[in-house]
Amino acid sequence: MNIETTLERFIVDELLIGNRQMKIAPETSLIDSGIIDSLSLIRLILFIEERFGLSIEDHEVVPDNFDSLQSLKALIASKLN
Repeated sequence: MNIETTLERFIVDELLIGNRQMKIAPETSLIDSGIIDSLSLIRLILFIEERFGLSIEDHEVVPDNFDSLQSLKALIASKLN
């Protein structure tokens, strides 16, 4: 599974419980659409760190990095390289 698909599955399966058939477009704003809030952001960060074996630094927890699947993918890819 690629990074974007892995993230989408986690968000749909774990954060949007009860709406598991939902698809999230790569450019959809996760923040503005209410898909992630402060609590789900913490869960998402923990998932990313565990799943991809990396550490998200405090200064990286900004809306630009967590606003969409595309921005999350870019953050993870940059940290993996």
